[in-house]
Amino acid sequence: LLIEKKVNPLPNKICENVKREYAISEQVTFFPDSKIVKYNNTKYSALIVLRPTILGHTHNDLFSFELYVNDCPFIVDGGSFCYTSNPKIRDQFRNTSNHNTLWIKNEEQNELKGIFEIIRKSVPVIHDITHNKVIVSHDGYKSQHLRAFTFEDNRLEIMDKFINESYLSLNIDPFITIDIGNQNVKMISDNYIIDLSLSGIKNIHLQKGFYSTQYGEKIENKRIVLERESLETILTFNF
Repeated sequence: LLIEKKVNPLPNKICENVKREYAISEQVTFFPDSKIVKYNNTKYSALIVLRPTILGHTHNDLFSFELYVNDCPFIVDGGSFCYTSNPKIRDQFRNTSNHNTLWIKNEEQNELKGIFEIIRKSVPVIHDITHNKVIVSHDGYKSQHLRAFTFEDNRLEIMDKFINESYLSLNIDPFITIDIGNQNVKMISDNYIIDLSLSGIKNIHLQKGFYSTQYGEKIENKRIVLERESLETILTFNF
């Protein structure tokens, strides 16, 4: 298993398992080259980005995730709309705040330089991957950001620990209807509903998102921005 020098190696038992069959369990698969974790059960599936920034095509999407319910997309990656034609929009699609992860104002996980170059600041540490949990961290914001995913049959829990003022983004598929409550959000498709409960969140904002399914095609969608107020916040997706 190839991991950057500053990234903690996985425990030996996990390394052997990954090297042999790339499967942590029946539901959890780790892809060591791309540093992607996939969880899949009969109800929902999720993809989690654990890779460090190594190429200019990489976005600031460390610990971002995608979420599908019975193959219906709910939380999506924004994709890439353009390269050289509009550097401003290209950077908007690369920004940390436009991915499904924790971000702070006026600072990126990694420095964007030009339309392709990206200077690494955030180095991921993989603390653990088990049959139902992924625990990771990085210190690109000087203070550590710890994120833990816990998978259950009918729910997904995401816990974030970070000491400073910060936000969480959720980039929503264009075909999903959003109903915002006090400390919960309902995401509704034609056939499924996700009830998202929130802990440690001060405000919920609905903003214009950034989404492209292919080069040159920008599709209107919404982004949920959650303003954190606690050291520890928890998002619980109930299916």
